[in-house]
Parts: sequence; C-alpha cells; structure tokens
Amino acid sequence: MHALSDYGLTPEQWQILQALWSSDDLVNQNEVAHLTLRDRHTVSRILVRMERDGWIERLSDPTDARVKLIGLTDKAKELREEIPRKLNEHFDRLLDVLDEHEHSELMRLLKKVRARLEG
Repeated sequence: MHALSDYGLTPEQWQILQALWSSDDLVNQNEVAHLTLRDRHTVSRILVRMERDGWIERLSDPTDARVKLIGLTDKAKELREEIPRKLNEHFDRLLDVLDEHEHSELMRLLKKVRARLEG
C-alpha cells in the first residue's frame, strides 16, 4: 500500500502499530497476537523487523523477567496522528466511488467478517 510505503511500513506492521496506539498500557507478544488476530510466530517475526526499524522496543516485564513487553518508540509516537490521517485520505480516494448507502453496507459487512474472525 503506497500510503504506508512512504514510512517503510507493511500493512501488518501498521496493524500492530494501530493496536499499540490504542492500548493504554504496554502489552506482551501474546496480547499483540490476540489484538491483531495473528499467530504468535507471525507476530514475533513482524516485531523483530519493527524493532530493527525503530518502531517498537521490547522491555522486560517487572513481574516476570521471561516476558517482554512491547512499547512504542518516539518515532512511532510522533507519527500516531500522521499515518492514520494519510491512510484515511488514501481510503477516501479509493472508496469515493461508493455512495453513502454502499459505504455503510461495506462497513457493516466488514465488521461482520471481523466478528467472525475474532470468534
């Protein structure tokens, strides 16, 4: 997706950033997997790349040294408003072929599929 490539992000990395941005606390890798509906192995690989690229940092859990908590770097925090805004502009351009009813119906159907995936 061109809107994300400007930042060197994949859609999967953006999904993890979105989950971390919406969380009030640090989360562990299992929680990231749950929030993004991905398996732990896939999340682990994505987190390695995100750490390498400076988006996240892994911190020791003070209650369990075996667990690493995922935190956002300053780079990720600074772009919290910009990236979603750019993505919204991108999708607005893609979806402007739909009228209001079609757009509402698409959103309803996508939410229905998402609920099934979460179940």
